[in-house]
Amino acid sequence: MWQRLLQDPAFRRAVKTRYQVLRRTVLSNQAIDGFIDRQAQLLANAKDHHFQTYPELLVSEERKQEPRAAETRRPPRRLPSLWRVPHGRNHRGRFSA
Repeated sequence: MWQRLLQDPAFRRAVKTRYQVLRRTVLSNQAIDGFIDRQAQLLANAKDHHFQTYPELLVSEERKQEPRAAETRRPPRRLPSLWRVPHGRNHRGRFSA
């Protein structure tokens, strides 16, 4: 749907103009940074409570050097070919949207 709309030059200009207006206001770097800071303040007490409840989740300097769990896991196994579904088709063999 978006591809079709973006084929219209007038629509593309309107989207670009609206984006430029928003970048000067609610989507400016300053506005986004302020939003992040306000959310961090709101979550500060919850964060402190969380790490008091689950201290094992704190990341120390030593733990930063350890490999992450995702890096030590084996790669996922591939499904047997009988279970694979051709791209763009659902499990009944029909094309999905």
